[in-house]
Amino acid sequence: MKRRRIQPRKTHSATTILLMVVLICITGFAGYYFGVLKRTHLTDIELSHQLPMDIEKSRQITATGRFSDNSSRDITHMVTWSSSDIGIAVISNMKGTQGIVHGKSAGQAIITARDPNTGVTGATRLKVMEADLVSISLTPAESTITIGQKQQLTAIGAFSDGKKKEITPSVIWGSSASSIAFPEDPVGRPGLMASAAPGSTIITAKDPKTGVMGTTSLTVSEATLVSYALSPDNLTTALGADLAITATGTFSDGSTRDITAELLWASSNQSVVRIDDSAAGKGVIHTRSVGSAVITATDPETGLTASSTVAVTTAGIVSLSILQRNPSVPLGENLQFTVRGKYTDGSSRILKGAVAWSSSNPAVAAFHADKNQKGLVRSITTGTTQITATDPKTGISASTDLTVIPAKLISYEISPRFPSLALGKSQQLEVNGIFTDQSRKNLTAASTWSVANPSIAEISNTPGKQGLITSLSAGSTTIHVKDTETGGSTTTTLVVTDAEMVSMTVSPDHAVIPLGQNKQLTATGILSDGSKVDVTQDVNWMSSNLSVALVGNTSGQKGTVFSKSIGVSIITIQEPSSGIKGSSKVSITGKELVSINIETDSLEIPLGADLTLKAIGLFSDGSREDITESGSWSSETPAVITVMNSPGKKGKVTAASMGMTSITFTDAPSENRKTISLSVTAARLKSIRIDPISPVIYLGDLQQFKAIGEFTDGTGKDMTESVEWHSSDPTLASIRNNPGRKGLATALAVGSSIITAIHLETKITGKADITGRVNW
Repeated sequence: MKRRRIQPRKTHSATTILLMVVLICITGFAGYYFGVLKRTHLTDIELSHQLPMDIEKSRQITATGRFSDNSSRDITHMVTWSSSDIGIAVISNMKGTQGIVHGKSAGQAIITARDPNTGVTGATRLKVMEADLVSISLTPAESTITIGQKQQLTAIGAFSDGKKKEITPSVIWGSSASSIAFPEDPVGRPGLMASAAPGSTIITAKDPKTGVMGTTSLTVSEATLVSYALSPDNLTTALGADLAITATGTFSDGSTRDITAELLWASSNQSVVRIDDSAAGKGVIHTRSVGSAVITATDPETGLTASSTVAVTTAGIVSLSILQRNPSVPLGENLQFTVRGKYTDGSSRILKGAVAWSSSNPAVAAFHADKNQKGLVRSITTGTTQITATDPKTGISASTDLTVIPAKLISYEISPRFPSLALGKSQQLEVNGIFTDQSRKNLTAASTWSVANPSIAEISNTPGKQGLITSLSAGSTTIHVKDTETGGSTTTTLVVTDAEMVSMTVSPDHAVIPLGQNKQLTATGILSDGSKVDVTQDVNWMSSNLSVALVGNTSGQKGTVFSKSIGVSIITIQEPSSGIKGSSKVSITGKELVSINIETDSLEIPLGADLTLKAIGLFSDGSREDITESGSWSSETPAVITVMNSPGKKGKVTAASMGMTSITFTDAPSENRKTISLSVTAARLKSIRIDPISPVIYLGDLQQFKAIGEFTDGTGKDMTESVEWHSSDPTLASIRNNPGRKGLATALAVGSSIITAIHLETKITGKADITGRVNW
């Protein structure tokens, strides 16, 4: 059986219908767009309002739409409104009030209207202005003040917007009669009127911008007395003192003035106090006796009264006087001041502890704090101060100047106070001046010294040695010293004791003892008077090296040296009571000195030259030893030749003057001696010094050298022409030897050459160097 295909029936017709609907819509919109919208659309918005406007005022702004077909219509309620500055102006978008603008503050703002469909906008500039000043009123109106008072006025401005505000600081204040009242401080306190004299004036306040002015009247009246007070009030005064009471009135304007002469005065007790009510002496009270009274003052016009109680006590101090007038006192001393008081009843007396003392400059003089030393001032430093005595009850004082002058010399003191010295000794005495400030001044050189007994001691008055005393014999004497400036003097007692030991020596100072032999040493004490005494048996003897030498220290053997072995020992002595010491050197040898030879390089010495001699000892064993340092050297004529004896330099001779003398060497242990004769000849050349020593010159330049001969006697001589000159490198520097040109060098090439000057007789030379450099 053949099937038949079934086809849908309504699908095609539905699609067709849908397509037709869409086509109809598109065709309709296109027709509307091209037929209506395309023909008329919004092209511009214009805003209209009246310019300008006042603050806090509102105004309607109208928005007019301009369309493409040149038509226009009001679209105020269809646009969106805005303000560029809502602080200056705000505009409403609320339904029914669209476009109404409200001024907030002075300034300018841009008002914009925008079509929400097309975005087309329109704008206008809105200016908001201050309200105009219309009038000025001043408060309070028609005020009245008294002389001396002030009145603060306030200026109130009325504006075109109906509002009022205070404009006191911004107006210019004035017065029609500034002699009656005037603006006191227009800048600092505007509107404040100050009164000057009774009368009336018109006060003005003018706006400087608009010229608007306000006025009021101000009346200044005389001030009236309100009250008054008496001064002093309830006073106490001493009998005999006259005082004046003053009445000070207070007026209605707050001012005060003395009204003493305008009142009537009375005393409640005339026997105690009488008050003057005469025109010339009103208010003056006169005390008559001890007691009290009430003083009353009455104003005859107002009847106002005031009173004060006056108590009269016994007579009081009215003045003080210091008896010491402008005194002076030496520094360090005290001064007692005295003050006399004069009383109200005419009496006077010395005041002791009743006043207070003060010094204006306590650094110069100050009063003692002890109440038992009132008025006693002590000087502290030189200068001037004012001394004041003050009555503590009344405050009355008196003053005088006190001058503290430099300290005054009051005594002398010799130091040491009681001098004592041994015979032959000297001692420096000093004398000091003692001043009022306890300072001391050395017056030794400014005084004259003397000794009562010149046989006991002598004292120097030689400049630089004043007060130097030297003992002459044992005993005592009086030392007298006198100040040459003031004539003041003082004395002391000098005691001279027997001479005392000051030092000791041991002889010989170097003993050379052959081994196995003994040697007696001697101890000599040197006393303060210069005398010498043998103290060999009185001192203690000691040896530093007992293995070399022993020294006797018992009676009969003191000072005897016993040799023990070859070597050296120091023998020391000590005085038991004073501790003074002395010493000697002992050399123990194994042989004896037989003879001495003096060796020398020459028997002639040029003047000023030195020569070292040697002492050679010849001993019993045939040996020879240099004993130069173990003996002593002497010159027969030291003026011709001197010889040294100090350790390390013994035997060194120096030619002092022309002539001949003998030089002797003495060996200490053996006392053997040897003498030679030496002659002093003329001074000899010992060296040559070239000047300059190291010059640097440019190539081709000349340099003159000088040869200075230095002689044994210390003299120098120009020997430039008497020496022969050489250059170590003539290619670098040449030097001339022709007379008159000797020593003249020339730099030939860069480098250094040694210049030599030779004395042909003695072959003594001197050297220098010369350096040539390029002259850039």
